Amino acid sequence: DGEVFTLEVFDYFKVPHMTETDNYKVDKVEKTGTFNTEFPTGQATKLGTYMYTYTVSDESGNSAYVEFTINVVDTEKPVITLIGDQVVNLCRYDELAEDKYTIMDNYDVGLTLTTPDDGTYYSDYMVNKYWGFYTIIYNTEDLSGNKAAQVVRFVNVQECAWNGLEERGLGQYVEMYPNPTKGEFYINVDLPQSENLVIRVSNMLGEQLEIITENNTYGGLFKLDLGAYANGVYFVQLQTDDASVIQKVTLAK
Repeated sequence: DGEVFTLEVFDYFKVPHMTETDNYKVDKVEKTGTFNTEFPTGQATKLGTYMYTYTVSDESGNSAYVEFTINVVDTEKPVITLIGDQVVNLCRYDELAEDKYTIMDNYDVGLTLTTPDDGTYYSDYMVNKYWGFYTIIYNTEDLSGNKAAQVVRFVNVQECAWNGLEERGLGQYVEMYPNPTKGEFYINVDLPQSENLVIRVSNMLGEQLEIITENNTYGGLFKLDLGAYANGVYFVQLQTDDASVIQKVTLAK
């Protein structure tokens, strides 16, 4: 008597095992209380705190009961899903035509982003309109305080009035192998002219994991090792003085 149970919303409550005994005969069992009134099928469809009363009676009208509290809670995180590509290529001075996503939750409806227009795309590119590699950050939480896993969209802004190196694109001078990789992989860069080169490896959250910087270089063969990280997709960004390119590498150990 007086026990407290926690039940996930939309789950069914299973009454604890109880034994009814009487010196003669148990005649009637009743299940009452606010939980049974609110959820007659036993499925808890609304958050809150409810009472559950289990009463037994014999043929002489003698009765006994057990009463306990049920807290119906929501511990499931919302899910943010991007609509469209996770990596978007954009010409300098252009802006994203649309930035679509969905937010789904098992209980709450109409959830919105915790911080709209979050990420370097809004705080940097939309202010300075310079080419580079930018992020859009998506976070939300439901009314029970469950936070969704952060989602990131990457925006690669390039000069589109190209000539020389940029006219044909930086990607044609880059070879990456093996892909998928078990950990170690190589990036072969063969630039047609001397450039400052930066190679960055980021995870799906936009967190930078590895960086290689070379000044006044035609490139070369660069070795990277993702063996210390979890399986998944990673982004490799190569950036020179005038261009950038993003490629994906899959880690499958």
